[in-house]
Amino acid sequence: MKEIMYTQGICNDGAAILKDGVMITIEEVLSGLNSAAHARYAPREVELLAQLVKVRDLLLTLPEDALGTGTATDCAPWSIRDEVIYGITTALHYKSMDIGGSE
Repeated sequence: MKEIMYTQGICNDGAAILKDGVMITIEEVLSGLNSAAHARYAPREVELLAQLVKVRDLLLTLPEDALGTGTATDCAPWSIRDEVIYGITTALHYKSMDIGGSE
């Protein structure tokens, strides 16, 4: 695999970014940076999402009051376990949409 070389140059009265000696647009620069960042963090992100699923599934096996209850001044006590499960499920839902899922 050939290594890509990025350099700088001058175009009219401004700077230019060159990829293997050919001028590229700012959109191409940003696309390349975003792709590299995604490739770098994607494996760890997948691992963390899998851990969240495991935590949520474990919480589902516990009694409703396993983590205690919270209260607000204007409502009845609520299950902290259920709130954590809801938060994890919501985060996983939005992340799946971000990855390419649809609703």
